[in-house]
Amino acid sequence: MPVLGVIHAPAVGLTCYAQKGEGAFCREYRITRKLPLFKPTPSLTATVSRQHLNKTIREFLRVNGNNEFVKKGSSLKFGTVASGKAMLYPQFEGSMEWDIAAGYVILAEVYCSLTDLVTGKPPAYNKPSLRNNPFIASAPRIDIGNLNIPGIPITHA
Repeated sequence: MPVLGVIHAPAVGLTCYAQKGEGAFCREYRITRKLPLFKPTPSLTATVSRQHLNKTIREFLRVNGNNEFVKKGSSLKFGTVASGKAMLYPQFEGSMEWDIAAGYVILAEVYCSLTDLVTGKPPAYNKPSLRNNPFIASAPRIDIGNLNIPGIPITHA
């Protein structure tokens, strides 16, 4: 598991960072706050890619009653879940280990989960293939075993 992570988005004035065992923080326009100030959304809001809102993700949102979603670019989706602005971040294709390592540390420090949907466990690193399996980042108290994921069977750890 990664032990240090930084997600920096200068275009929106946001930096989220965490060190294992030290907590997670977000700095937005010169104001730093420690997470969790976790105030979950009232509904099962998801955060999704601005560019890759594909058919599988749309079907996932529909069958799970997600009436709301927050579009974010790149790794900012991890910070959206960690801060409680979304309850889920589904990613069913096309990511690599380096795409999720920083977000994983930030999520873990605020008791959120990152679950590999093939193994049912947290993601593995330094594998022969650096490609990630489909995964879901989720807020505390979300049981991903209760979610319907079109075309992807969920394995329970």
